[in-house]
Amino acid sequence: MSALNPNHPTTRAMDGQWHAVLAIVMHKLGVTELAISEADVASLTPGTGVAVQDGKNGDGLLHVWLVSPGEAQRLAREQGGLPA
Repeated sequence: MSALNPNHPTTRAMDGQWHAVLAIVMHKLGVTELAISEADVASLTPGTGVAVQDGKNGDGLLHVWLVSPGEAQRLAREQGGLPA
């Protein structure tokens, strides 16, 4: 996966933070180990994206969610990462 909007402030702030985000997700899931298989990777729709928003709805939390390829493109266009 690559960033569709690499210059967005939140995207830049998240650069290199995947270790921390994954550790927090695993902690929230209550697991200390996670095995990811080729089948797990293949089960994602090609082009599936990960969206991140800091303080969504003004709640001060970091929100992370999966988006379809089309939604990823739409979000990137809305935020100025892709031409309209």
